[in-house]
Amino acid sequence: MGRSAVVSEAEVREVLTEVMDPHMNVSLVDMGMVRRVTTSPGRVEVGLVFPCVGCPAWELIQSDIKQTVGALP
Repeated sequence: MGRSAVVSEAEVREVLTEVMDPHMNVSLVDMGMVRRVTTSPGRVEVGLVFPCVGCPAWELIQSDIKQTVGALP
């Protein structure tokens, strides 16, 4: 079996600067919403804090994160 590459926390945080809050048009990183990034072979976890309960953009933001981080080699 082959080994999965491990991207660094810094690489993930860098691409997350491209993910914008759809209401504010400011990156999740700049808004302080990214609290934790952990990486392991074949897996990246991003811990987020949302500014409001029941955020209507929750699914859109999650989708944008998965697409953006998933594009990393």
